[in-house]
Amino acid sequence: MDYRSRSVYRTVYAIAMIFGLLSVVLVLIWTGKYLGGFAWQEDPLHQFNYHPVCAVIGMIVLYGKGLLLYRTMHYKPKTYLKLLHTLTLVVVFILAVISLKCAFDSHNYRSVPIPNLYSLHSWIGLLTVIFYSAQLVCGFVSFFYPGIKTTYRRQYLPYHQFFGITIFLLAVASCHSGIMEKVKGS
Repeated sequence: MDYRSRSVYRTVYAIAMIFGLLSVVLVLIWTGKYLGGFAWQEDPLHQFNYHPVCAVIGMIVLYGKGLLLYRTMHYKPKTYLKLLHTLTLVVVFILAVISLKCAFDSHNYRSVPIPNLYSLHSWIGLLTVIFYSAQLVCGFVSFFYPGIKTTYRRQYLPYHQFFGITIFLLAVASCHSGIMEKVKGS
């Protein structure tokens, strides 16, 4: 990558990080102020508010950062980047699990339970987390298991990159459909 390309990349990356931070702040304001704040299982209605917060922080902001680590920090040792990439994506997985728990609990623990998986958003979101989990396991086995040959890792890498981006786009679609669903009052 030449100097001009790097400069453009850094600018676009900085703008994306600003929008990522802004999206987290806006979701926190929306759920904290306009949707009544946060609670745990004692108040399922407000427990739900953790769902969009964890989903946006994890599946959008941190996952996006994790996808771009190798390009953004290309000057760091590859082992360091691999470990940082993996740790970032494990944190994303934990936030995705918390997000799903909050969504399911907010339905199941109400005085009159609400059915789960009733909307397009819920199915896109669940499939996104399932695909993400499979990608995490396959990536971990492929790139950390010592018995895997280097040729296999090289062959798998383009698929890992393709599915990583595809799953990220699914996460964006899930967040978009979830926000639209909540705004419409479904």
